[in-house]
Amino acid sequence: MKKLILMSIILLAATVVKSQNFRYSYDAAGNRTMREVIQMPGAVPEIDTTYNDSTKLVKENNYKDKYETALGEQKITVYPNPTKGELKIDITNLPETTTGLIIITDMQGRVIYENQNITSTNNLNISNASAGNYVLKIIVDNKTKEWLLIKQ
Repeated sequence: MKKLILMSIILLAATVVKSQNFRYSYDAAGNRTMREVIQMPGAVPEIDTTYNDSTKLVKENNYKDKYETALGEQKITVYPNPTKGELKIDITNLPETTTGLIIITDMQGRVIYENQNITSTNNLNISNASAGNYVLKIIVDNKTKEWLLIKQ
């Protein structure tokens, strides 16, 4: 039983360590002073590099990164990321009766953009947002996908 518990803890620790995307710094009193995004191995784009089961990062000729993923029957393409303010989201195989939502939040969870009327081509303008990291969440027919969005 002890071996099983120890093996489970080691497996859980290895899983948590591999999934870390942020690095934190603390002062002497234990207060967090910095949170930084860590570029994971494979984050340097290559053509058709598979990051997980269905998400791909494609490097275009004009050096804008294009992320492609499947969400049910739909294929979602998000580009460019990082962005200077203009962001495009293309959704293929989107029936007219499909319900969906696009939300962009800052790292504290505050909504900076929300669109409930999604179409097959969505142009977003977040140029009024300050530079930093944001979470892009797309919900199509109760299926959800999230991306880390970098605003320059």
